[in-house]
Amino acid sequence: MSIEFNPISELSEIKALLEGCGLPTEDMDLKKSLYFYGKKIDSMIVAVVGLEILGRNALIRSVAVSAGYRGKGIGKRLVSFAESTAASKGVEKLYLLTTDAHDYFCALGYRSVSRAVVPEAIENTQQFSTICPSNALLMSKELPC
Repeated sequence: MSIEFNPISELSEIKALLEGCGLPTEDMDLKKSLYFYGKKIDSMIVAVVGLEILGRNALIRSVAVSAGYRGKGIGKRLVSFAESTAASKGVEKLYLLTTDAHDYFCALGYRSVSRAVVPEAIENTQQFSTICPSNALLMSKELPC
């Protein structure tokens, strides 16, 4: 399956997919630093990733793939797309929080890091400070120059 990801701005549809995947949807107001990319099939969003860019760091938010499209490598390609997009915008390091996908992201090159070393811009996001539970693991990945 050939996959091309594009910017997505239909907030209600993004929220519906995220909620269907059990992911948080608070603070998703399409603010200047938050971008959504994904795949639509027959005008329905089947995959989405949020990317909150904060200078040289960024937070990957809510990678979600609709149930009928899982197991086809879409999520992995979506994360790779987010990484490339972030790098093209000058991001040097990506962060994410997860409660149940540690092994998945580890296989994609992300490593667990202490919350004590997170940059202030990431720490000050609502995703980091209030939305994700305190037991969520923080992971990061250096992007190639």
